[in-house]
Amino acid sequence: MSDWIEAEQRAERAQQLLESECWPEALDELTAAIEINPHNAEWHGNRGYLLDQMSRHEDARGAYRLAVELDADNCEWLTALGLDLTRLGELDEAIELFERIARLDPANELAFCQRTAIYAYLNEHEKAEEMFYLAQQLKADCPHCFYHLGTSLAARELWDRAMYCWSRVLEISPTYHGANQRLADASRTRGNPDKARAFYLAELRLDPGNVDVLEAMAHMMLETGQPIEQARMKFLQILELDPQHTGARLGLARVALAEGRSETAIPTLTEILAAEPTNATAHRLMGQHLIRRKHYADARSHLTKALATDPNDRIALAAMGSCLAKLECPRLAATYFERLLTLEPEAHGARHNLAVCYFAQDRLEEGCRECMKILEKDERHVPAMQKLALAYTRLGRLKEARTLGRRALACEPESRELQRLVRRLTWYRPVQLAARLATALTRPLGGGRRRAEPESA
Repeated sequence: MSDWIEAEQRAERAQQLLESECWPEALDELTAAIEINPHNAEWHGNRGYLLDQMSRHEDARGAYRLAVELDADNCEWLTALGLDLTRLGELDEAIELFERIARLDPANELAFCQRTAIYAYLNEHEKAEEMFYLAQQLKADCPHCFYHLGTSLAARELWDRAMYCWSRVLEISPTYHGANQRLADASRTRGNPDKARAFYLAELRLDPGNVDVLEAMAHMMLETGQPIEQARMKFLQILELDPQHTGARLGLARVALAEGRSETAIPTLTEILAAEPTNATAHRLMGQHLIRRKHYADARSHLTKALATDPNDRIALAAMGSCLAKLECPRLAATYFERLLTLEPEAHGARHNLAVCYFAQDRLEEGCRECMKILEKDERHVPAMQKLALAYTRLGRLKEARTLGRRALACEPESRELQRLVRRLTWYRPVQLAARLATALTRPLGGGRRRAEPESA
């Protein structure tokens, strides 16, 4: 009997320590109580709570499992277990648990809210929306539900609806962490850096040490042509807060490469890859550097590894296409530009280079079609006009070629290359033109460069 009394006393002492947020001491007392009496569900549940406070989520999951075994219909412990399963990536079991909670307590809004988050993460967006609307019937102003639905909508690039959801989050809960950052990322993606900056600053006011926000702002500075020193200072600020922050180290390497200081950047990238062999950004930056150095085979190796980790990295896709074109593999290069265009149909640089790949394979009609697609969207796209004029010459459509050559020259009257092209189209015969202009037809746009994209660690 004295053992049972001791267990109760230790549990009471643990409760007092818990209320004082003395987590390790409370855990020791509660663990001792459970060793004496392992059949108290509440003690196991409280032990799980203490372990969660100490970020020991795997241990907490085990404690909650024991609590649920002893009290199978306790929604508090079921919910806590479901949240830890979600944190640990055991999402199928987490869904099953939240379904079980909803059956036990149909008015439990959290059971629907959490499934909205999980389904959004799994890209099961119809289910995410279904859970959102079921949750709305129970609690119309849940900020978490709007946040998670916004994430689902953003994954489908439904930006207006996503931004509406995150705006609603801030209307309901003005200090909600992460909503301003989401709005900033969306504004940045949509080409509105001024609005993005305002949202990033709003997030920093809520969380001044948020290194993810500082990193995003630094990369946006690089993308929008702000003084490179400002971006450097942001990356250095991150390293003051977190000296081992990989993203900031990659950012400084990116800055160094942009300034032509490869002797500073390459050792950093090499060190990062030694510790993280699958770091996609490090491989991509290394690949881009090697392309500039004309080491195309080595660049291809790094870009292959970058795309193995992140197959939808748009910058890596563009770089790989350009690299393969330099290696005289136009058929393979075309597949990368085609993949990029499925992700970003308006990437005119990629479409131009795809046309070049087709021309290099004597697929003239297909190359012409891609150039025409560019001109339908941007009638002043000079490289597309130039390539189309050259292709029309090869196809014997000399009148159309001359018209396009003059249009291109009207856009860039100082271009000596276009001046020579128009003269040749005017004075040379078709057979002579075909021989003289064949090489120019397979020249890519700017070595495959395209507009800047967000960098990520």
